[in-house]
Amino acid sequence: MVRGPAAWRVRNRRLREVKIARVLGPVKSNSCFRLSPIILSPLNGPVKMSPYLHSGDGVTFDPGPCDGMLINAGVIHPHVMWFDRLKERGRLVVPLTMAATPALGQGIMAKIVRERGGFTAKVATFLAIFSCTNGRDPQLEPLMVKALTTGALMKIKSIRRDSHEAGDTCILHAPEVCLSMVDLSAAHEAAAS
Repeated sequence: MVRGPAAWRVRNRRLREVKIARVLGPVKSNSCFRLSPIILSPLNGPVKMSPYLHSGDGVTFDPGPCDGMLINAGVIHPHVMWFDRLKERGRLVVPLTMAATPALGQGIMAKIVRERGGFTAKVATFLAIFSCTNGRDPQLEPLMVKALTTGALMKIKSIRRDSHEAGDTCILHAPEVCLSMVDLSAAHEAAAS
């Protein structure tokens, strides 16, 4: 096994492992659903397959502490357990999508990093991707449609997990997760000075 951080991914279809290496960086172990885990070199080099296979629901599976997660199926918002399992400075790459069809979503790929007790977020790219059927909330779907069609989702800066009322900085406000325009980097700098 190559030394490096642990990563986990949920996927619907085969994805080129080199892309995972570029986004997540070096990892030493990985769990995923419907496919075997992968091992990546510290230099994002060759990919070796390991013999482990987990099958089940990627939304409820507990991967344990992770330095990186790649969710390769569209969801309305990242799920609480994914945040709980992300180590400090850990990266979560997740498609935030609205349902275009029952099986297909369109939206953005977001990169979320756990930093200083919070979660910074930025848009990596636009995409269309298969939906994570257990990762969709019909009550939040209209909010995601609005966030995408108005361009508000492109302004994502952080994920808030604190209890607060929905406000002007909330892009998609849910009970446990809020996609937000609050810039945590600026907030940390202001608090330090």
